[in-house]
Amino acid sequence: MCDVPHTRPRQVGYLVSAATLAIATTVYAVTREPLLALVLPWLRGAWEPFRAAFWLLRADPYRARARVCFAFYIAAGCWRAAFEALLAVLAFIGVANATGVPPSEAEALATLWAFAGGLTLSTLIGFCAICAAVLHKLRIWISPSLRHATNNDLRLAADFGWDPKNGANYAVVVIATTLMVPLTVIGAACLISPRGGELAGAIAVFGVPAAGIPVYIWISSRIIARSPQECWPAETVDPMGESRA
Repeated sequence: MCDVPHTRPRQVGYLVSAATLAIATTVYAVTREPLLALVLPWLRGAWEPFRAAFWLLRADPYRARARVCFAFYIAAGCWRAAFEALLAVLAFIGVANATGVPPSEAEALATLWAFAGGLTLSTLIGFCAICAAVLHKLRIWISPSLRHATNNDLRLAADFGWDPKNGANYAVVVIATTLMVPLTVIGAACLISPRGGELAGAIAVFGVPAAGIPVYIWISSRIIARSPQECWPAETVDPMGESRA
């Protein structure tokens, strides 16, 4: 096995995220425009997954796998963008409370749309990616740090031991989001239904989320890779090909 090339320290990513959050919060405090302030966190969250997605689309010689992994990476990027937006929204609320100027209804709706938009995109793209992975019988490994860990050479993915410090498999998050977002919407609809009551409340709180567990287990058992090698076996990566960054 080859050694994993050194990747950027995780602390650097934390510092960049903290700086992004600080800048976004400052923009919000000055302009009171939440959508403008959320642009930077959105880009920060999506940047690495999107770069990895387009790199894999060019680098992987197995075209079906390249397209499926591309979709998974885009879905993961949308999820990370939504997560970064959520952190920024919490910071905005802190600023509003500190200044004594609570967010207006329009500002609250804008931040909600920014967060919900990322989750919705992740869910829709993730659904298509999951169906394609099951159809093509592919094992999927998604990690934004893969491009750095392999020094832009996909051939290395089939020949080294993955260090957990380089990141977990984001395909798990994509699958969970794809299942839980629509189930949460269904549960909320049951909960607020005028014909609801105790039975609808119990279904919303317990039954709907529980329904996703066997589906998640079934999907995960078929498409989740336990390592990059399982997603990119050596015989499916062109030994003469160059991974183009």
